[in-house]
Amino acid sequence: MESQYETIRRLYMEKLSGVISEADEIRLAGLLQSDGAAQQIWQSFDEERLRIDVDDFLSGLEQEHELNQLKARITAKRTTRIRRLWRYAAVAAVIIIGIFIFRYQEQTAPIEFPMIAATSDHVQLLTQDGQAVDLDGSGQGMVHALGPLEIRVVGTELQSVHSREVVMSTLVVPPKRSYQVTLPDGTKVWLNSASELHFPSRFDDSLREVSLKGEGYFDVAKNEQKPFIVHAGGTVVEVLGTRFNVSSYREEPIRTALVEGSVKVSAKNEPPIFLHPGLMSEFDGNRFQQATFDTVEATAWIDGVYYFNNASLDELAPVINRWYGLSVKLADGRLTRHRISGLLERDHLAYFLSDLHTSTDISYRIEEDTLIFY
Repeated sequence: MESQYETIRRLYMEKLSGVISEADEIRLAGLLQSDGAAQQIWQSFDEERLRIDVDDFLSGLEQEHELNQLKARITAKRTTRIRRLWRYAAVAAVIIIGIFIFRYQEQTAPIEFPMIAATSDHVQLLTQDGQAVDLDGSGQGMVHALGPLEIRVVGTELQSVHSREVVMSTLVVPPKRSYQVTLPDGTKVWLNSASELHFPSRFDDSLREVSLKGEGYFDVAKNEQKPFIVHAGGTVVEVLGTRFNVSSYREEPIRTALVEGSVKVSAKNEPPIFLHPGLMSEFDGNRFQQATFDTVEATAWIDGVYYFNNASLDELAPVINRWYGLSVKLADGRLTRHRISGLLERDHLAYFLSDLHTSTDISYRIEEDTLIFY
């Protein structure tokens, strides 16, 4: 069933294209006369149309609709294999100009995005006294002793970490991997590739504090007497019980996206901000900004899907680094001028590369651990 937004968008496109039916024309007139929300949606489309070319506007709406359909299909059936990639029609002229420049101007310098060296290819748990255990090699479902710690691993989840005294540990997830951990208070954390979570074996004080490098999705066990605090880069996220995503990869803005509940996000020399569901904060090291976000898009990485919308290859390079353990090299710097939309599936890089070549004529090859676009 269409949402009101989708209905108004469809009717707007049909009206602007001149193909709206008489019945829908009457329906639209009634909506715009009596429904304030419909009027606001219609006005937002009108304002955007006035800023850009009509054909470009319609193409943008069509591509947005396609991307939303992809999200709905993956949300409904996470195991469905989808291989789609497209260029925005609204920027097709930019792509054509870019190809023309490629032919008649000298090639620009290559751009490289090297992999960050990982200490291991395996998920590891490191303790404060320097001990380490390879969680990939741990017996499934069995309790193992690691110094004063007792741990239990099932599948790709560290299900429990316990000790009589408080022991600090760091869960290290290398590139190409993802992992889940249940903390001592019952909070569940999903960690993306190239991420680390530093946490205690027990929460004994009045606070529950952890530190994150990389990206994690938190489903926090509610405890009004013990706030849950995540230190991520230069920010501090404080909650009582909620669901949120934090991304704090090196050299990228720190983003906190709230799915459910409420959180307070703060940073040194910056006043704290309070988020409501559907709002995301972004901290660039100097100041906060707030924006709305798409929940499916922000959390799809948990299921091995990464959405990109009007992105360039240099914007995708860090994801390729982390998910596939590959350095990325653009043989010609002008390749960054291509803008593409679609999705990456963690287990199907070949599909993305094939569709990219079909859509943009960008070729590629893999030499050792480097993916080269040319």
